[in-house]
Amino acid sequence: MAAITRAMSVFGLRSTALSVRYVIPIRGDGKKKKKSKVKNKLTQQQQQKAKLNSKLAKAAQQEQEEAKKRKKFVDPPVDSKWLKEDRKRNIQNNNPEEEERRILLLKEWSRYKMNQHRSDLIKFQDIYKSRNQALLQLKVLSPSLYAKALQADPQLFPYQCNGPTFTPPIAGYDQPEAEVTTK
Repeated sequence: MAAITRAMSVFGLRSTALSVRYVIPIRGDGKKKKKSKVKNKLTQQQQQKAKLNSKLAKAAQQEQEEAKKRKKFVDPPVDSKWLKEDRKRNIQNNNPEEEERRILLLKEWSRYKMNQHRSDLIKFQDIYKSRNQALLQLKVLSPSLYAKALQADPQLFPYQCNGPTFTPPIAGYDQPEAEVTTK
């Protein structure tokens, strides 16, 4: 009995007489040889190359399939008189004074548009402030008129949308049973 308990303690199995005993059979396994790290690296590299090659082959095949699906674009016929040399536009080399004049004109235009934008912003701010002041005065005078003033006017931007309001059921469709969860 002492030999059995000693053997059990060697394998890390300690049990009492009342506990369920089980032993993993280890017969016939023998010693396992460790694979060398070099062989593991080589096999991993080969697997990676194989995966890469298969991905590239799939991508090439998909590209070929997409190329078949694509329609070829045909240029419309061009009239021969449009291709003549005398129809080409002459490139004008402007002198430095003309370049300077154009740059100044562009700067002046930019300033003008910036000032126009600023004046528009100021106008919008003034309109917004006067509207808020009028709403505050209306709220003091008549809360019911204030509430009506805050409602959207449907006639301001008329919008009509004609479409199905009810979708009829599909004949022969079995609705899947699912649990309805509400939060």
